[in-house]
Amino acid sequence: MFNDDENIKSYFVYQYHFLDDLSAVLKPDKVFSWFGVNNSLKSKENVKATVSHVANLFLANGWEGDGDISVIWVPPFIDIGFDEDTWGSYLWHVKQSNNGTSFIASPIPLRQKRLEEQNDNVNNNDYKNMEAVNIIQTNTDGFLERLKNERDSFGKQIEKLKKEPDEISVKIIEKLLGYTQCDLVAQFNEFLNGCYLTLLIEVLQERNKSKIRLRKSSVKVDLSKHSYEDDEMPNDDGLNWMSLNMFITDIWHSYTFEPFEEKYDRLTKSVDYKANQEVKDFIFKHVIIRNCIQHNDWQLDATALKSLGKEKIEISTEGKPLEIAKWKVITLTNSEIILLFEKLRIFATDINTHVDKRVKSRYYRPKK
Repeated sequence: MFNDDENIKSYFVYQYHFLDDLSAVLKPDKVFSWFGVNNSLKSKENVKATVSHVANLFLANGWEGDGDISVIWVPPFIDIGFDEDTWGSYLWHVKQSNNGTSFIASPIPLRQKRLEEQNDNVNNNDYKNMEAVNIIQTNTDGFLERLKNERDSFGKQIEKLKKEPDEISVKIIEKLLGYTQCDLVAQFNEFLNGCYLTLLIEVLQERNKSKIRLRKSSVKVDLSKHSYEDDEMPNDDGLNWMSLNMFITDIWHSYTFEPFEEKYDRLTKSVDYKANQEVKDFIFKHVIIRNCIQHNDWQLDATALKSLGKEKIEISTEGKPLEIAKWKVITLTNSEIILLFEKLRIFATDINTHVDKRVKSRYYRPKK
């Protein structure tokens, strides 16, 4: 138990209702000290790491994250299957505060009648084949993979077209640059949408243990979608679940139609994230460029420039940056699009790292 971090992933987990007297449960650091763990900072960190493994195990088996993880000592004369005939054995334990359910973890199956009555089927945890990830990790991984694949494809297309430098190739390159730029901005919007949905679920379904601060939404809930005929009416739990998910869907759907700046602020401020200013400015510039391409026939709109607080924008080239003033036609370059790929990658990686530290909840997925 005390030098068993890797095997903790395959412990058996039981639930029990209820353990009312917890006066005899032990703090992990106290138990570890009995087995040679001293009070050095390094040793305390080792204990903390072990408790973190146990917490992940409990979370993967239904624990909601509240309550203090502790240790239960089982005297040697109570035979639960351990080969410990003098100093007994130990089990990991946590009691969930909101409903009093205890979660108990053991390296071996526990065959006590009352435990078996309350736990229909307890097998070795698949958790050993799972990895814990933060709530936006899957969104981030998918976005980064799409960026990589599109950048590889973009590079090959550009190189092929450059080998045939005629008038037609030049026109195709211009269209490719514009299409790629607009597609990248659209994919970035989808990334923000996906991240915000996970925050909504965390706040409204998972009890917001990390105190995410969502801004009030002006969404109008369509109550007609939340009504049922008598013969379709689910039970109370089902009704609550369906209504909550419909409510989340309404809020999220409204979010996806917000102006980009509002959407960006709603997401980043809710988790106290501040992007690198240069990266943020670059991304906002390309949102404006995308809007001008789609709505102003590639002309740089004066209102768009004003929203950036600039008189002109710069487009990267292999040499001196190209300056574009208001109402001038926007020219994109290979260098600028490659930079856009990189800035989006930096932003996604950075906000993922921030959320990993800021939000305690974890999702579980098969190890890659």
